[in-house]
Amino acid sequence: MSEVNNNTQTGNTAANAEKKPEYKIRMIDSADFDAVIEISTKTTKRLSVAINQMFQGAFKDYVGCHLSVVPMQMNGSMMYTMVARLVFKILPFDQYDFKRFHYAFKQDNIKEASMVEKITRITTQQQNYNKFVSITDDGKSALIDFIWHYMKKDKMKWQDHYQVKIIPDGTPNGACYVSFNSVDPVALVRRIYGMYDPEGNPYEYILKPVKPVSATDAKTGLYNWLIQIERAIPGSAERAAADVGLMTTLGQQLQIYSVNQN
Repeated sequence: MSEVNNNTQTGNTAANAEKKPEYKIRMIDSADFDAVIEISTKTTKRLSVAINQMFQGAFKDYVGCHLSVVPMQMNGSMMYTMVARLVFKILPFDQYDFKRFHYAFKQDNIKEASMVEKITRITTQQQNYNKFVSITDDGKSALIDFIWHYMKKDKMKWQDHYQVKIIPDGTPNGACYVSFNSVDPVALVRRIYGMYDPEGNPYEYILKPVKPVSATDAKTGLYNWLIQIERAIPGSAERAAADVGLMTTLGQQLQIYSVNQN
């Protein structure tokens, strides 16, 4: 029995010794991949946290943001796009401290505490009451960076870009809020996640709504959407397009996520 086993082992050893190693091709150094885009996913609720952190530190009157996804027709196809608004609160006149804090909006030429009551009266008369509120110089300087690029002009008519609203809050006159509506969501994302690569070249971003990931939030009244964020590596899209002879372009794309959300 032992002889048979010995012969078998000897035969296998001889066969292994005669077998040639498999011929394989291997790269010593891998070639550059030259990625065109980086991809990340965020929910609108998670994005709202980052947006609120940015603006809460910048403006004392900032209270939250509205992020939603709406359908739109483009070239005969149904697509979805992201909508963003920034919301500020008009404070009683004696609560403004311009020496210590920055404010995006303020009461306009009305110093008495009855400003909200006056706006309420104007509202019931169905008149435009934006004139009771004005954007500050700090507001203009900061918010111009987040307006849709095609809306930017040398002489901005700022009142066309915000709306004053009275929201019931349990007090006789309600609370006065300003909804800043002409916000480019891509500009928000670019400021939060980086505007330039380490060499100083500008990043380009695309936002793609994927799907709602939860039902309407009871507090905000907003659906929580999953958003795919694509960031083009500077110069890569143009290099890839040149290889195949194509030109490339990168597109852009009172319910709020409160600063105090839990």
